[in-house]
Amino acid sequence: MKTNRQKATALLDKIINNGISERILLDYIIGDHLSGQDAYDALIEAEKEFFNNPDDFHSEEEYDLSSFDEED
Repeated sequence: MKTNRQKATALLDKIINNGISERILLDYIIGDHLSGQDAYDALIEAEKEFFNNPDDFHSEEEYDLSSFDEED
């Protein structure tokens, strides 16, 4: 029996193979299925994972977060 992560990976492959771009899918997940804090935290962790140099990490001052709703 497949785990939920395996099922999600299979669905991801199906969606991408049917012409939906990774960017559209990511925007959909971030915008519609994660809280604002969860989305922000996930992307901070992704940034740490993909950038080897700690100097490449963001600082909150780099982003204008004032337009985001605090409740998200």
